[in-house]
Amino acid sequence: MDDGTKERAIKRTARRIRLAREMAGHSVESFAEQTGIPGRTLIDMERGEVWPSQMQLNQIACATGMPIFWFQIQDESPLTAAAAEQNAKFVECLLLLQSLRDTDAVAGLHLVLSAAAKEYLNDEGAAN
Repeated sequence: MDDGTKERAIKRTARRIRLAREMAGHSVESFAEQTGIPGRTLIDMERGEVWPSQMQLNQIACATGMPIFWFQIQDESPLTAAAAEQNAKFVECLLLLQSLRDTDAVAGLHLVLSAAAKEYLNDEGAAN
């Protein structure tokens, strides 16, 4: 991975960490408490100054209810208009699920959609 690609991957993961934290309704302080990751480290991660370890990504995924692969997938191709629309719908669904995630039925649906989204994103990556 060249420096430019690595920099984009770090920035993309940083944006996703912040988005997931905000979608879960956490301040940096409450998120630090929930994840066990120091607040300063979280701030640095969200700025793209620190690359999270696998364990930290697991903690972030658990605290936000987001599937861990969402933080890890690094799509390098630019989004087409159709893919951008699908991505927006996917994020909208994740937001809805996030707001309803406390029920057992929705938790099961979240797992199914997470698996489907992972498969979709893998297929999109293979097609590019």
